[in-house]
Amino acid sequence: MRVEDGAMPHLETLIIVNSELMDEVPSGIKHLTNLQTFVLSEMSQKLISKLDPDVQDGDYSKIAHIPEVQIGYLEHGQRKEKFL
Repeated sequence: MRVEDGAMPHLETLIIVNSELMDEVPSGIKHLTNLQTFVLSEMSQKLISKLDPDVQDGDYSKIAHIPEVQIGYLEHGQRKEKFL
């Protein structure tokens, strides 16, 4: 997934669900300057681990400008949520 400069200038919420093959944050997400909420649910473990602020060379810096980031995932069969 790629976000071009100037695309969706008024987008405030982006929700991506059940994209197990997605292993990195959408390229160009920094162009969504009005984005207030970014929700990822049922994503690959590789992507989720790359969003950890403590992971060197991860993708957290790409989403640091977004005020609310929610990650939904399953752990031992139970739905969990993490907020960054």
